[in-house]
Amino acid sequence: MSSASCPPTTPGRHRRPRTAGVVTAALALCVAPVLTAGTAAAATTPDSLSKLYAASPKPTMGWNSWYGYGGFQFSGAHTVANITARNINSTKIRAEADALVSKGLKTAGYDTVWLDEGWWDGSRDANSHITVDTTNQWPSFTVGTKTYSAGMKGLADYIHDKGLKAGIYTDAGSTGCSSLNDGSYDNKQKDIDDFAAWGYDAVKIDFCGGLAEGRDPATTYAAYRHAILNNASGRTMAFNLCRWQYGSYMPVTANSWRTDLDIASVNADGSSTSGDGNFTLAKMLRNLDTNANTPSVAGPGHFNDPDYLLTGHDLDGVTTTSTDAISRSQVSMWAMMNAPLIIGTKASTLSAASVATLTNGEVIAVDQDSLGAQGVKVSEPSTGLQVWSKRLATSGTRAIALFNRTGTAANITVNFADTGLTSTDAVTLRDLWSKTDLPSKTGSYTTSVPAYSTVMLKATGTESSAWTDIDGTQSTSPAIASGGPDSADAFVRGTDGALYQKTWNGHSWTGAWANLGGPTGGTFTGTPAAVSDAPGQIDVAVRGTDNHLWHRAYRSGSWGSWEDLGGTIADSPAISSQHDNQLDVFVRGTDGALYQKSWDGTAWSSNWANLGGPSSGTFTGAPAAVSNASGRIDLAVRGTDNQLYHRAYYGGSWQAGWESLGGSITDSPAIASTGANRWNVFVHGTDGALYQKNWNGSAWDSNWTSLGGPTSSTFSGTPSAVSIGGSRLLVNVRGTDDHNYLKGMTSS
Repeated sequence: MSSASCPPTTPGRHRRPRTAGVVTAALALCVAPVLTAGTAAAATTPDSLSKLYAASPKPTMGWNSWYGYGGFQFSGAHTVANITARNINSTKIRAEADALVSKGLKTAGYDTVWLDEGWWDGSRDANSHITVDTTNQWPSFTVGTKTYSAGMKGLADYIHDKGLKAGIYTDAGSTGCSSLNDGSYDNKQKDIDDFAAWGYDAVKIDFCGGLAEGRDPATTYAAYRHAILNNASGRTMAFNLCRWQYGSYMPVTANSWRTDLDIASVNADGSSTSGDGNFTLAKMLRNLDTNANTPSVAGPGHFNDPDYLLTGHDLDGVTTTSTDAISRSQVSMWAMMNAPLIIGTKASTLSAASVATLTNGEVIAVDQDSLGAQGVKVSEPSTGLQVWSKRLATSGTRAIALFNRTGTAANITVNFADTGLTSTDAVTLRDLWSKTDLPSKTGSYTTSVPAYSTVMLKATGTESSAWTDIDGTQSTSPAIASGGPDSADAFVRGTDGALYQKTWNGHSWTGAWANLGGPTGGTFTGTPAAVSDAPGQIDVAVRGTDNHLWHRAYRSGSWGSWEDLGGTIADSPAISSQHDNQLDVFVRGTDGALYQKSWDGTAWSSNWANLGGPSSGTFTGAPAAVSNASGRIDLAVRGTDNQLYHRAYYGGSWQAGWESLGGSITDSPAIASTGANRWNVFVHGTDGALYQKNWNGSAWDSNWTSLGGPTSSTFSGTPSAVSIGGSRLLVNVRGTDDHNYLKGMTSS
């Protein structure tokens, strides 16, 4: 195959970046680039998810004004003329900032002072810039020898001088929740630019006005994301999206997003109801359960948000003596879900007990763990007695929550196998609330948990390396993709020729296989290829029975239609991505050489680049590709001598020559990466077993490691592998019984 034999390229769709480490293996003839029908390339570069996520790589911690103070109070209709009180002002906000520092909350990590609704009444000047009450609400003030200017910049300067960050609020519509004109829709870029110029580090954007005005949340919030990432000051600003229910656009739009309704309430006139019983256990459990529905979309820089911590609030429906226990349970479960830890109670009035609950460093460390994997419920031995597990960045470690949702003390047992640790090796335990080490246990641990309370443990043991049969009967090798630090989606071709999908939530496979059909008569041929190019998004590519390349995308919570991308394909397709909005496609031509075509964010390359091959310019079977850093690609192929070969792209060019990694392999390889300068290759050996070889940052392993196989230590066909965060890998294979098997492991 020569470049001239390929069809001319067509403008393609903008593509969001896939999570680093996704692996597919493929072989093909000359194919057309992946396109979305009817969509032309945009004139500007799309927003960078990497830049967005870098604004808040860990869940935000801080304090928000809403539940403690409320917004405006009105004498009648919600108009500026009827405002009788502005519940937040410079004096109150400065007092809260002071309290975060003096009570040790800042030291514990609560470093953002966030203004909510009520800081602005919707007034603007002749140029449509926001104006505020600088006489009574936000006047100038002097502290020591320093005078701070009137308005929002002076307040932000004071907050920064306390070593804290400043957050601010607006609505996605033209109006806000108070029905004033305090939304930013028609002035979104202007308002975001002003927030940045004033020195604000975080923006919360509500949707009351957006909902009332019938605006589409996905496109509206995408416009705000663009305004934030491209603000005139170039300021880094975290973005909290407050739509009150999950939408699949959220993980690629904001750093955090509300998943349910408010956890408490304020009075109809906008005043605070702090301490009067508006916060209920039922609301806390509702938000917890809703937030738990979408663990796979969370990860570093993008987190589900179940609303604020109301530590120390009185509660309806439970006795006063249970308040502290429920406060600890809320902090525990929010930490298990790596939720933003935002204090909703007045920091200035927090009791010593509440401060102690909020500042437990060992519990906070679970929330702030760098892996960013959201915890999930792994068992509920009886109603209301729950076991939750969260994978932590260090291999073999879990945070475990034993949560008693009932009004009676009860024993709760965690079986370590449910958390992904082995049941035969000893597990060391630490109680995070009592800050004490417990005796090591093997297999399980049982303890009594008081009513409404949570026992929170850190468990350290051995990662389970057993093969897991996830059922199904497949007719070719599987594909696997991962959109988060502890989640995966497996794809197989069923015996009826259709594509099937199943999802892993970090601890178990969910439900039955979902039938996704196929492009030609509901079927396709060969092995599917799959990639998650952003949280909550998946692309699959298959070879139709007409030998065309077909593509299908999962967006906004549903699968789109199959689209014919043409070509005459000899086998299954594959893709990899170097960085935001870049796609590289690798195929094997009819001349046996490897070819590449790239999408650079604006257009596809006009020709296929011939990369040759290790055996007289050729190779056999399907190539495998992975990118683990911007501008880096690594390839693995099977030579015609049945050895494994490797080639790398970095520094703007392909490195000369192919590197032999030896071995004697019987099928195409897989390659995965767990981080910069780390690679793992997997092959099918002549004895039918799975073998692994690693690059440890300076050298390849001298020997191959046998990982056996799920059926009599063997498997069939080609393996697939993916990194799911940290050093964690998942390997997916087809057993000799045609079932789909998964093996979890860590990389050295």
